[in-house]
Amino acid sequence: MLRAVLFVLLVVSSSSFGWVQANEITQEPAPATEKPESQNTTNAEPRKPDDAFGAYQRGFYLTAFGLALKRAEAGDAAAQTLIAEMFDLGRGVGKDTKVAAQWYEVA
Repeated sequence: MLRAVLFVLLVVSSSSFGWVQANEITQEPAPATEKPESQNTTNAEPRKPDDAFGAYQRGFYLTAFGLALKRAEAGDAAAQTLIAEMFDLGRGVGKDTKVAAQWYEVA
């Protein structure tokens, strides 16, 4: 009697866990779907990592300032904002809110 109860429990538990025997598999796996196209509808190129901001985040303020200044002078608004932030907080350069405000205006 105990064997019969154990057998019934085993059958019930195996079906509830989705266990199947090798001969029960009849369907082939669904074909892989294609990846959706990028949702970027513009023709803009992907942005490259910002080395200046990465250096800033890691606390390498002088490196960040040197990298950002080149780009800021070339008109990069993100670099101009970073320069302004560095002057505003005094990170890597002397704190100067007037110079920071000028860079914020340019950005």
